[in-house]
Amino acid sequence: MKEKIFKFLKDKRSGKLLFIIGIAGIVLIYASTVLPDDRSKNTGDTEVFSQQKYTGELEQKVKEMVFAICGDNDAVVTITLDTALT
Repeated sequence: MKEKIFKFLKDKRSGKLLFIIGIAGIVLIYASTVLPDDRSKNTGDTEVFSQQKYTGELEQKVKEMVFAICGDNDAVVTITLDTALT
C-alpha cells in the first residue's frame, strides 16, 4: 500500500492534481464564508415569540406550584427573562 502511495506521489501529474484539489478546497471554504446562510434569514420576531411563549409557560408552572403549596388560586406570577441581544 505504501508503495502505491509513494509511486502516486512521485508521478508529475499527481503533484498537479493535488495542487488543483487544494486550490478547489480553498475556493470552497472561501465561498462558504461569502455566500449567504439560510439560517440568517430568520427575523427577530420568531425569537421574541419564542421568548414570550417560554415566559408564559414558566409563569403557568410557577402559578401551579404556588397553588399546590399555598392553595392560592388567584396568585399573580410575572417572570422576566434577562436576555442579551447579540
